[in-house]
Amino acid sequence: MLRLISCSVLLSLAACTDKGDTTPEVDPNSTPVADAGTDRTVSADDTIVLDGSGSYDPDGDQITFYWSFDRVPEDSAMAEYVGFPGNNTTANSSELRPDVAGTYIVELIVKDNRGAESSPDLVVINVEPGEAPVANAGPDQTSLTGEPVDIDGSSSYDSLGRDLTYQWSLTEIPANSGLTAISADTSSIANITPDVGGTYVVSLVVNNGLSDSEVDTAAITVKSEDPLPPIADSGEDIKDAYDCNLVSLDGTDSYDPNGDIITYEWSIQSAPEGSLTSSASILDRTAGMTAFYPDSAGSYVVSLAVNDGSEWSSPDLVNITTTERPYNTAPVVEAGKGWTIDAGEAVCEEDGYSYDCDACGAVTVTLGMDASALDDDGDPIELLWEVVGDVSAEISDPTALETTAKLTGAVPTEPGACEDTEYTFKLSATDCPGEVGEDTVTFIVTCCGIEQKDTAK
Repeated sequence: MLRLISCSVLLSLAACTDKGDTTPEVDPNSTPVADAGTDRTVSADDTIVLDGSGSYDPDGDQITFYWSFDRVPEDSAMAEYVGFPGNNTTANSSELRPDVAGTYIVELIVKDNRGAESSPDLVVINVEPGEAPVANAGPDQTSLTGEPVDIDGSSSYDSLGRDLTYQWSLTEIPANSGLTAISADTSSIANITPDVGGTYVVSLVVNNGLSDSEVDTAAITVKSEDPLPPIADSGEDIKDAYDCNLVSLDGTDSYDPNGDIITYEWSIQSAPEGSLTSSASILDRTAGMTAFYPDSAGSYVVSLAVNDGSEWSSPDLVNITTTERPYNTAPVVEAGKGWTIDAGEAVCEEDGYSYDCDACGAVTVTLGMDASALDDDGDPIELLWEVVGDVSAEISDPTALETTAKLTGAVPTEPGACEDTEYTFKLSATDCPGEVGEDTVTFIVTCCGIEQKDTAK
């Protein structure tokens, strides 16, 4: 009985043991790994290729790629861009074309086909501006006052065909124009209506969304429909000027009734007797404000005529009276240092109790290499080199501070003797009132005699 009971218990325990553990088995799935590629710098002219081929799933499961922007440049409109080609598919690459230069950060997440999702990986792409577009404001034009003028910038272009925006500006107008702005939005055509004659300059800059072009300009020359001659005004008479001082001339009150741009022409009509002042003495004959240098005391008459591009004004005269300048300092002159030159040898032939010697060859020296001529009053000065004494020398340009001189005539006295010949040059400087400063420099030419050789056989 006991044995039977024990058997029953054992059978019952065996039956329980045969049923085993009822907990279900779990199939493990690893998280995939995203790799968005290598950070890099590219040109805005290039398409950005996104490479996620380094992404993988440890279990070998198929993965899907999800690209998105983490950051775009402040001026970019791509923040809302979700249309990455091949996004949300198993394609491991995508691309985009940047709309502005700057830093783009792109995020990649990958998911396997069992729903496991990777941590995001980022790639940083620095976009440089690339090739700038080219602005073309169109040709220069001519027009009349009151007539609208179209300026055509449609020949502007971008090498990659990107859309352009246009920025027009009015950068130059005639002095008496009231025009302040150009009629244009961002289109390729601008418009102005000139209110006075003269030159108007319109500038154009185009932008391809990434960079600005260089500035291009178009000039519009405008004439009046009913032109009137310009009026010259040479200024008030001058009675308190000194000779040998610059006298200012001011013709800027001249004008054109139609507002046309005017040009100037000054002339010396008369000068005191003995004066060398001429129209060439005016510093700039075509400037509105200029000056001239009267070389002596007395009365000068200067005229001004202006031109509006089609006709000249009547000349206007200004009378100028100069008196002698009450002060003057003579120029200070340094002629420089001389030196000794070896002229070589000359043949001497016996002639009774003496010798008849040839001259040595000519030598050339440079005058004025270390010379100077200064006037403390700032006067223009006239320079002159002269040969001093009875020697043979030829100066190439006597009025230049630095010039050359050809020295000839150095002669020995007998064979074996070397003779020195001195060549002295004077440099003088004369200022406007006529004061003279001068200095000399001496060169020594050595010429040695040799006996004539007997060539007879």
